[in-house]
Amino acid sequence: AACTTLPPVLARSEGDGGGTRFEDSVTRALGRIRDDDDPLGKVVLARKADLELGAEVRGLDVVTRMRHGGHVGHLFYLDPDDGEVPPGRSSRRDGGRGGRDGRPTGRVRRREFVGCSPERLFRVGSPGDGDGRTVTSEALAGTRIRGLTPEADAELLRELLSSEKDMLENRITGDFIRRAFVELEDNGWLEGRGGKEGDGKGDGGGGSLEPRYFVRRLRHLQHICQTFEGTLSESANVIDVSRSLLRGLHPTPAVCGDPPDESLDFIRRHETVEFDRGYFAGPFGYIGADSADVVVAIRSALLTNYGPPSSAGAGVGHQLRRGRDPSAESGEEDERTAT
Repeated sequence: AACTTLPPVLARSEGDGGGTRFEDSVTRALGRIRDDDDPLGKVVLARKADLELGAEVRGLDVVTRMRHGGHVGHLFYLDPDDGEVPPGRSSRRDGGRGGRDGRPTGRVRRREFVGCSPERLFRVGSPGDGDGRTVTSEALAGTRIRGLTPEADAELLRELLSSEKDMLENRITGDFIRRAFVELEDNGWLEGRGGKEGDGKGDGGGGSLEPRYFVRRLRHLQHICQTFEGTLSESANVIDVSRSLLRGLHPTPAVCGDPPDESLDFIRRHETVEFDRGYFAGPFGYIGADSADVVVAIRSALLTNYGPPSSAGAGVGHQLRRGRDPSAESGEEDERTAT
């Protein structure tokens, strides 16, 4: 039977000098964003939290716990080594800990990547889609915690929807998705639709799709979500459409920034000196001949079993725009990591 109770956390580390390096990177990013002559408009920096657990834990048990524990989203599981890390893989796959403070070292026995993502990158067709000719995507950006009471929850919702900063972040991602849909139209793969141009930063992507906003309410967090939907043309096929959307949508501004080239360059210079995102925030799903479904692999953890005790590394991203306080980002990180 699956174990639905996780073992106790023996130790936790952020792996970035107690947060000071992260705050330094935030300060650098905000300095560039505030410079009107700098093209960088937004960047999403990630942090890693390492947890040492008191006993071995299996990824499928974690997924089972999330499934029956009230978590809302797209559950995913990956065993990248098919059950056992090959002998050629390093015996020091412990993030450079090297036995400090008595933490586990030695050859990794098993790695598993698990999560429950609230964000779908795209879907093309589905068994419940009738003729299977629908393509959908969504912009998930703008976040508040859930309230402890219905009244507090409603107040946080009102605060989220009235936040200029959060709505702008969502519109940026929405415009980015709209441009990918316009490319499908230009290729003759998506039927043309009327609509209004987006009002976020950027050219609006031709405005072929009118945004539909709602709030996605999860167990611990609530997010502004904008959905897009189109109908495939007769000449379109799932494989070509999926390849185009992978090229056009990954990484989205919600996990990278805007413009993409400038934000990616900043991440490589300042974030990857601490850790590699690995599978975190990547596209995860399947692409088949008749349908495709791909999510953004956030709210995730890489479980690494060395034999007792085990470890889990969780990643979380922060969206930086004009007017943000570096210390405020650490508070947002705690909210997301808690999920």
